[in-house]
Amino acid sequence: MILDNGQLAIKAYCKKIGTNPLLVQGAGGNISWKEGDVLWVKASGMWLIDATKENIFVPVDLKYIKQEVAKKIYSIDIQPIESSNLRPSIETILHAILPHNVVLHIHAVEILASLVSKDYASLISSIIGKSYECAYVDYKKPGADLAEAVGEVVTLSTNVQIIFLQNHGIVIGGDDVNEINNILNNLIAAIESYDDSKT
Repeated sequence: MILDNGQLAIKAYCKKIGTNPLLVQGAGGNISWKEGDVLWVKASGMWLIDATKENIFVPVDLKYIKQEVAKKIYSIDIQPIESSNLRPSIETILHAILPHNVVLHIHAVEILASLVSKDYASLISSIIGKSYECAYVDYKKPGADLAEAVGEVVTLSTNVQIIFLQNHGIVIGGDDVNEINNILNNLIAAIESYDDSKT
């Protein structure tokens, strides 16, 4: 695969956030990008920090996933469309459901501190206001259950750009990593400012 500047930027961003344990812990978190009917997604067990030096992404059939999801089928056996020893992330369907070019899913510590609250949705909403189109998903088991819940949210609001997952993490969609990075930084800054105001 020949990388264009967009894909190179994604891999460089993976390395950058992968070095920050407040954003990414070990092999946790994943990112994806779309190329026509192909979804490139981080493979299970791979580390984002290794994106610029190892092949950590696998291509899967985006069109097929969308067809199955349209039929409300979320338990899908997803295999790479190229021969590979890597397995697509358990969150692959979640990435396919969102319409954005690039999708990031991480477990940012500052944000998780709010996501573990019983009233996490109202708390986060009060912190960030209406700056972005957000959605909130109560805790679901990663994989098909979570993908189905996210699918329902996206069906109700196709403009949603940020999804807060209770007790789990955050999903951000954007045109490129610059947009995603700006959103993430703004969210963290808002939470830090809110925390400072209470001290």
